[in-house]
Amino acid sequence: MTLTSLMQVNPHLQNCLNDPGVIANAYRFVSFFDLPEEYVPTAEVIAASVYDHLARGHSCLPLTRLQEDIWFSGHINTENNLSKNSDHYDISSLQEKMYPGVIIANLPYFDEALSALTTASAPYHLVIEFDAIYMRSYQSLETKIAELLIEKNQVSCTPSSGNSDAVLHKLTTILPLLFPEGVINNTQALAVGNACHRMFSIINGGPGTGKTYTAARVLLALKFLSPQAKIALAAPTGKAAQRLGESIDAALEVFNYHPVLGESAQHIPKTPTTVHRLIGTGGHSKHAKYHRQNPLPFDVIMVDEVSMLDLRMTEMLLLACKPKARVIWLGDSAQLPSVDVGCVLEDLVGTIAKQTALSRSKVTADWLTALTGTCISESSKPDYDHVITLTKNYRSLNHINDMANAILAGEYSAFHQAYNSAEKISSSFVELEKMVNENQALQWHASDYTASVGQLIKQLASQYFAKIAQQNTISEALSLLQDLKILTPMRRGKLGVEDINSLVISTLDAKASVLEPWFKGLPIIVLQNDHVTRLNNGDVGIVWPNDKGELVAFFPVNDGQYRVIHRYRLPVFEPVYAMTVHKSQGSEFANVVLVLPEQHNELCHKELLFTGVTRARSHLMLTAHKPVLEKTLITSQKRDSYLSQRIFGGA
Repeated sequence: MTLTSLMQVNPHLQNCLNDPGVIANAYRFVSFFDLPEEYVPTAEVIAASVYDHLARGHSCLPLTRLQEDIWFSGHINTENNLSKNSDHYDISSLQEKMYPGVIIANLPYFDEALSALTTASAPYHLVIEFDAIYMRSYQSLETKIAELLIEKNQVSCTPSSGNSDAVLHKLTTILPLLFPEGVINNTQALAVGNACHRMFSIINGGPGTGKTYTAARVLLALKFLSPQAKIALAAPTGKAAQRLGESIDAALEVFNYHPVLGESAQHIPKTPTTVHRLIGTGGHSKHAKYHRQNPLPFDVIMVDEVSMLDLRMTEMLLLACKPKARVIWLGDSAQLPSVDVGCVLEDLVGTIAKQTALSRSKVTADWLTALTGTCISESSKPDYDHVITLTKNYRSLNHINDMANAILAGEYSAFHQAYNSAEKISSSFVELEKMVNENQALQWHASDYTASVGQLIKQLASQYFAKIAQQNTISEALSLLQDLKILTPMRRGKLGVEDINSLVISTLDAKASVLEPWFKGLPIIVLQNDHVTRLNNGDVGIVWPNDKGELVAFFPVNDGQYRVIHRYRLPVFEPVYAMTVHKSQGSEFANVVLVLPEQHNELCHKELLFTGVTRARSHLMLTAHKPVLEKTLITSQKRDSYLSQRIFGGA
């Protein structure tokens, strides 16, 4: 029996057939083992299951998932021919072995094949830990990250400021200057105090909760305490780094001439870089210039949008930090996890995001209480001393916040009510408002969904995107571009990014090349880092005439300046009327049109919906069938990982 035939009779494994890479990896992996011929098909099924799971971002494949999704899809225990629902089946008996081994009718020699694939004597082998199957490389990554974070996650005051009491006194003096509205029961003030108290800290919170506003005050406090401290700012993408710099700069502006904090404010760097460039990987290399033997020369390293960091980049970043460097992470654990394997921020934030009462270890509780006057209770299990979660939203309108909360709760009725509580598109766009009103049926029950969405896209193109090229200046065109963005879960297929961009382009200019468009007002996004042009993956620019009338690409940089690049010098790029929700992380737009597919798929989960909705600063229009939206709200992309258990213990 071949791998393909085994997969065809197994409903769960049929998903693997959708990815030829999974099958190829499974064949290649098993070829490293000298297995009896009869073991090979089952070994390939196991390997394909692991690779398929890793391709979805999980760091391991729990055996319970293997039991429920794979083993029981056929009959278990061929001697007794017991089915999954048999009253005689006792799962506890399976736990007596290293892994719960059973023989399946359509997976012969399962025990033998899994034992062979997990033997440590093989040059490449699987590992079973926490009752989960790991590729050895991902087990090593999780283990190393846990070791580094346990080492880093300690209480420590700034060395140059003396003892804890001296630091506390200085912070108590300047904290009211940082937060003139008051520090008692001020979560942002607590976050500043926590970051100054620990070598590793996380400021977690949703869009508009003031993460970078708070982070700027953390930097200001640390610079005041240690004027000679060298600070580095970074983010996973160029776009996120640019936004971090702009936000930090705006948040510090009020302090530039402050009698006490002005000098410190003026010496804080406001030009973040990407994490890749910070540690010196060049964007693609698995080896970094900076590592444990050659660490970064910075005393404070702050990283934004940490939800986008995968396991490998997290390990490389931590290894690049010198042991005494203070590491501060910013992020939103409710957003989409990294594109690659891992969910580091979610693992490190845990359930604290859901807690309403603050509780910490005695040392941390005493420090924060003394610093802010806030009553912090002592916790018997202080696993998350390093995290402060911000919850108050200062930016988005109430209906955006209400939708976000309904998504997190998985409540369709609450989401529907919040969605209908406000206009979907800002009233300043009269044509769009009229267009939306004419398409109300589209949102929930259009009879011909794809065609209806297509018509909506054409209206957006002709009534809105066409105006970009009609603006008098580049800055006006870019401003208009930022006012509206179409987001979708998919790159390809019907109503994917490529399909929507092609539809917009063909509507704007029937003569334009859909494959290689280039016309005035065309927005483009860079798809790879490029040192020559100093462009990063995620940078957005616009095609516009230069002084000679040539159509070139303008990319905004600091202070209203632009980087001008001729077409033939550009790295790989694509139009960006629409972008994936994943790609939109780190960005915000006044108005968002979020397009879900006609049929529910694995990309439609509440983390994606939350991220898409919260990209809207003011208004959202959603196109979705009601059943698709309902299923999306109850589907979670919780990734399988045991990083949290490695750090904090527990099962």
